[in-house]
Formats: sequence, C-alpha cells, structure tokens
Amino acid sequence: MDERILKKVVSEVIDDKFASFYIDPEKHYQEHLWLSNLICWSDKAKTTVMRTVIGIIVTSMLGLLVIGFVLFYKGK
Repeated sequence: MDERILKKVVSEVIDDKFASFYIDPEKHYQEHLWLSNLICWSDKAKTTVMRTVIGIIVTSMLGLLVIGFVLFYKGK
C-alpha cells in the first residue's frame, strides 16, 4: 500500500470517527465566557459568605465577652 493512500485512509477514518465531537468555535468561545463568569461569581459568593461567617463569629465572641464582663461585675 502506498504511503499517500494510507495517510488518506487514516485521515478519512479519523474525520469520520471524530466528526461527532466537532464544536462550533463561536459556541465554544461563548461557553468559555460563561464558565469564566461562573467562576468569578462563585469567587465573589465565597468571599461574601466568608466575610459574613467571620463577622458573625467575631460579633458573637465580642457579645459573649461583654455578657461575661457584665455578669462578672454584676455578681460582685
């Protein structure tokens, strides 16, 4: 078998095999943009949640500290 014919046959087989995996470049680009926006949104949400949780914890600790001082000095 000639090398040129072999390359042609292999190329046709590969094209037939992977034709179902073809994605339009514009659609592919739009999906990347969507994923990028999703990642940015999740980072912002994570930051907001962490700030809120840390704020609640710090406020609770300060509140408990104040309550402890009030009860300590009220008991004397």
